[in-house]
Amino acid sequence: MNKYLYFSIVICIFSCKNDYSPKPNGYPRIDLPQKTYALFKNNCPYQFQKAEFCKIHFDYKHNCWFDLVFPDFNGKLHVTYKNLDQDINELTEETRALAYKHAQIAEAI
Repeated sequence: MNKYLYFSIVICIFSCKNDYSPKPNGYPRIDLPQKTYALFKNNCPYQFQKAEFCKIHFDYKHNCWFDLVFPDFNGKLHVTYKNLDQDINELTEETRALAYKHAQIAEAI
């Protein structure tokens, strides 16, 4: 028991330093690939420039819904499209239901 007491006292004496300086903030390093884009056209009424390094996963239940997947960054962008010729109240309720469907896993809405 005395050995542990002496050892902890020695550690406390030699661990004190007067030249303390705070460490700078660290930022994660993200190596972005070369910026190259390709025109994405589909049978939907829109088109856009997508990055070459992202992949597209289509949702076969809906015609113009798909995910842009960024595998190097573990990211996913959901793209949806609805024609506004329908009843706007029905679309608003569908949007609200879709948002609150993910409320269990989201931190805030």
